[in-house]
Amino acid sequence: LQFNVTLSLPYVPSSYSRTRGIKSLRSSAKNFMHTLDIPQDRYFVESVDFTATNQAILSGSISADSVVMQTTNALIAGEFTVNKLLDLQTKNGHIDPINGHLDLQSTASNGKGGHFRVNARTSNSPILLKNEQLSLEATLALEARSTNSPVDVVLAPAFEGSFSLATTNQGAVARQINYADPARRGRKRNVTIDTTGPRSSGFATWSKDGTEKGCGEVSLASVNSPVTLYL
Repeated sequence: LQFNVTLSLPYVPSSYSRTRGIKSLRSSAKNFMHTLDIPQDRYFVESVDFTATNQAILSGSISADSVVMQTTNALIAGEFTVNKLLDLQTKNGHIDPINGHLDLQSTASNGKGGHFRVNARTSNSPILLKNEQLSLEATLALEARSTNSPVDVVLAPAFEGSFSLATTNQGAVARQINYADPARRGRKRNVTIDTTGPRSSGFATWSKDGTEKGCGEVSLASVNSPVTLYL
């Protein structure tokens, strides 16, 4: 016996001048695949919380304050724009944001600042996170953990703060990208990388003398597989 459960949201025409707010969207269903299609130009969800087992959670473009998705033995995939928290957890499955797209945007009137937390955990499958947009002067706390599979993370140009990478039997590599100043003030980026064995650490800042390192913190780890950070 197979059947589908469909939740339809109130219709919002594309010509509508503003997004429709949704307080909370939650689902906990074992052995059910979850598929979301919530266009972020029409809807904004304060809280998304989906839990499944043995089935994938697939999300199209979604905009929310916080997104929590948990499953086992299956992948989590999506295109996320979040204002506070993104928490993706699976076991024996792949975590892979579609098109490597993760936007962290401040809700302040000037578009600056904000505190963002990203947590990604899996086992026996890789993690790929690509943060394409981060508000200026924002604080990002990102943690990604896997076992027996690689962890790859790409940070937005605006990231400022410290990072630490660790693995066993493989390499932990931080690679600097020659980003242009996201504030368009002609600043040069100061990146320090210290690699010792299977560990790397350092910091990135747009401060000229490197004294203002920012409060961001990135921690990546894997067992028996490489860890790579691009910043």
